[in-house]
Amino acid sequence: MRIITKAAQGQWLKATNEYERIMSKASTLAMREVGRDAVAKGRASIAAGGFSTRFQKTLRAINKPPSGFVLNPSVYVHSTVNYADVFETGKTIQGSPYLWLPLPSVPKSTHREHMTPREYVKNIGPLISLKRPPGAQPILAAVIRRGVKAQPFGTFATRGQLRRGRAGRGKTQMIPLFVGVRSITIPKKFDVHAAAEQAFAQLEKFYKENLEPYEGRK
Repeated sequence: MRIITKAAQGQWLKATNEYERIMSKASTLAMREVGRDAVAKGRASIAAGGFSTRFQKTLRAINKPPSGFVLNPSVYVHSTVNYADVFETGKTIQGSPYLWLPLPSVPKSTHREHMTPREYVKNIGPLISLKRPPGAQPILAAVIRRGVKAQPFGTFATRGQLRRGRAGRGKTQMIPLFVGVRSITIPKKFDVHAAAEQAFAQLEKFYKENLEPYEGRK
């Protein structure tokens, strides 16, 4: 015995197209929710690491496709700060031969908390290398002149005093600005990867929530 069933012409294709549309929309909307959740959780992790709101907002989600619906959407969560991975994994950075760490007396830069030695020389004035005992860390300093009430060695100098350098009257004074180290180890500060995995674990839930009713669904 044979049983043959036939759908009305075009009915099967129409049903298939509608089902694909529903799945595409649910898949895409679910993945976008994963991206939003990953960014929210990732920013919370960054905040817990002690980073500013501005740094937190550099974590973003890029949806593919950016518009429309597909069956295989994706989301890319990333930071616009190109060195953010250092704080995600931790890292030891080697000097060449030294890394120059700024002391509190170093003036601010236009785009960071303190100038680098190169920025200082370009914008303020020359630096000299202080004579140090064997094995001691090297120090770069500025030479300035200021009044008879000049502060003791190693204390703060104003930007104007640093810029004037040896010019003018007063007592000559060395102001240490940078200390050289062979390497620094930056510990892991946050875990955006774990935050993204937690968000992705919600994909099935988001998908079911975004499924539309369709003809024949029970």
